Amino acid sequence: MNVGCVPSKALLAAGAAYWAAGHQRFAGITTAAGPVDLAALVTQKDDLVAALRQEKYADLVDAYGFEVIPGHAAFTRPGQRRGERADGPARRGADRHRCLPGGPAHPGTI
Repeated sequence: MNVGCVPSKALLAAGAAYWAAGHQRFAGITTAAGPVDLAALVTQKDDLVAALRQEKYADLVDAYGFEVIPGHAAFTRPGQRRGERADGPARRGADRHRCLPGGPAHPGTI
């Protein structure tokens, strides 16, 4: 959610709108593209990501009975992970049923 599809598409859509505003398609209609406020675009994108993160992940925790353990985790080999809890010691183990959402996504980590 933090990187990739949603943030990229939000910024690409803004860029497409800006480009279209600066390129008239119809005779008799004047369009113009003003200055870009990149900070505002990034804030809008961050707000969208936060809203979708809440809707698609956080709001479902209670509905499905998930336990959320804040921290960082990495897959060390197939079926094995190493985790560092935000509030406690590092843990290693085998997992059959874990979801490790988050980002940024890098090979071998989640």
